[in-house]
Amino acid sequence: MATNISPSEELRIIEEKRGALEQAVRIALSIEQMQKGLSAALVMGEETANFPPEVLSLVDELSDPIKSATTDKLRDALAALQKIVGDNLSRIIEISEMDEQALLGADIGVIERLLEDYRKKSQTAVAIRVLLGTRGEKTEPLQHKVSPDELRQRIERLDEKEKVCREAVKCELEGMISETERILQRDDLPDKMRQIMAASLEDFRDNLAHLESGASIRTLPVAVEIVEMSEGEISTVNTPSILEESPIIETQTLFQAVESETIVMETARQQLDRLKKRNFFSRLWHWATTPLISWREAKYDRTGPSN
Repeated sequence: MATNISPSEELRIIEEKRGALEQAVRIALSIEQMQKGLSAALVMGEETANFPPEVLSLVDELSDPIKSATTDKLRDALAALQKIVGDNLSRIIEISEMDEQALLGADIGVIERLLEDYRKKSQTAVAIRVLLGTRGEKTEPLQHKVSPDELRQRIERLDEKEKVCREAVKCELEGMISETERILQRDDLPDKMRQIMAASLEDFRDNLAHLESGASIRTLPVAVEIVEMSEGEISTVNTPSILEESPIIETQTLFQAVESETIVMETARQQLDRLKKRNFFSRLWHWATTPLISWREAKYDRTGPSN
């Protein structure tokens, strides 16, 4: 099947459509982060005996050095995390009231990192309380300035928003799949571009199957968008550590305390930037300009950060 549109123009159109998919994913991810962060904050206000079963598995995500830390160190870490969770609760609630356009505004990068940071810290605080409980240690519930009922109502609203946003992402993915399948039917599609489009079709299908299984937006098999950071934007955390390893679940991105307006990233981010998933268009460029690597190898960035 041939059309009046050139293959390169088809690729440009696909890239434009990807913009709508990226926005849908960013909104859905922000909603999911808020929901999980506030849910963990709500749990922090409960006695450990009343923790719901699903949060008990959070302790499995703690690193071995944290699991083996002394009780005193764990209590110190918990106190620091609880302070951050409590002090920043009102700020997260304010963000939860923002509409989609506001979430996608000029500060979207800062908001996304803040929500991710809050989720990690609140879930880590829950995990440490669970861990202390397994040692027979009693911990006191966190006293929030917001009532539990209000928190539950906000979480319920976020649950509904998340469902709508997930459906929007699935709709965009279905559109990308349909468009890619149409392009693959072209008789005049260059062989290399055909290979690229066929591989991208597999990626889109993997992401759609992931969402249809009920899995998290945050753990999409293939990244929809990669935020590149210059060396000047990356700095190290120069503060004493409560534990030898910072007590944060998913420690690849540890931001400074949420109340800070400056997002500071740990050096582990620089190391992980060497092996990160590429999105489709980043992979396409890398694969097309590096003929000796496979498409699957192009999914990961194994080069060091550029200067």
